Formats: sequence, C-alpha cells, structure tokens
Amino acid sequence: MRIFIGIQLNEEAKHSLAIFQSHIKSASIKGNFSRKENFHLTICFIGEVEEGKLVHLEEQLRKTLSDCSSFRIESGNPGVFEKKSGMIAWVGIKENFKLEEIYKKTKQAIAAAKFPVEERDYIPHITMGRKIRFAENAKDWTNNMPTFSEMIDAITIFQSHQVNGLLTYTPLIEIKL
Repeated sequence: MRIFIGIQLNEEAKHSLAIFQSHIKSASIKGNFSRKENFHLTICFIGEVEEGKLVHLEEQLRKTLSDCSSFRIESGNPGVFEKKSGMIAWVGIKENFKLEEIYKKTKQAIAAAKFPVEERDYIPHITMGRKIRFAENAKDWTNNMPTFSEMIDAITIFQSHQVNGLLTYTPLIEIKL
C-alpha cells in the first residue's frame, strides 16, 4: 500500500481552500485539481509499504512524538512548484516552530522504523492542483487568499489509493499529540 504521514484538516479549512481553489480553476485552461475531501498537509511521504510493517512505523511515531503537544497552524501565501507537466498550485502554511519539530521527529521515526526518508527541503503546503496550465490572460489567482487557523492535536498515517476511479486519501492510523 502507498502511504504518507500528514495532518487532517477540519471542514472549515477545507471550505476556505475549496473557495480559493475555484479561483485557480477559473484562471487555468487545464489541471488536475485536488478534491476537497483530500485536502491535507503532508509531513512526510513514504511510498509503498507492506501492510504488516505499519505496526512498527506506528510504534516509532508514538515513541518519537510522545513529548509533542498540540499546536496551531495558519494559512500562508499561495505558490507554485514548476514542473515539465505543468504547475503544482498550493497554499502555504505560515512559519511554525512546532510544525518543524513534528516534521523532524517524524523523519527520525521513519528512519528508526527502517523506511526510506525523503531528503529535500520541507515546504509545508496544501496542494490545490497538479499539471496546471494557466490562461495567458488569467486574472491573478493569488487574490482572495484563503485564511484559516486550526488547532492540530494529531498526525495521521494515510493510504493513497484509487476508490471507484478516484484518488482517495484514507486515514489509517491517528497519533495524538
């Protein structure tokens, strides 16, 4: 199964993000847009994992994050990652010491569980869409930025899979902070 570790967002944040996403859609000529149900904040991507090995990952996460407490995230500025296939549009998260600590400890837990750890800069963001091509005369889609603030009290191991032909992120294990 294909997994990643992330943060579930509440409905208020998802609603704000969906409104912002509609501005991106209207400014683009094509794109593969995230479904509202799938909005989340990724901490670490892991990839393919045998189901039986999740227990060890869960144990390491619980142990490594046991001294972490809940914290607040706030929406930040939007941005894009440029790829050959098009842009990835996203909404950032304001700089957050607690989130950075959770990220570092999550990487430690992944390594302790003997899974590969991604080595790249962590840019906390919520993906709005992939393979986006903006219209040449598009209005500035960064207007009407979403604003939300949410208290985070858990991280989640998600499964990324297809359900009835739709990409779906299913929460598997929740680890309370």
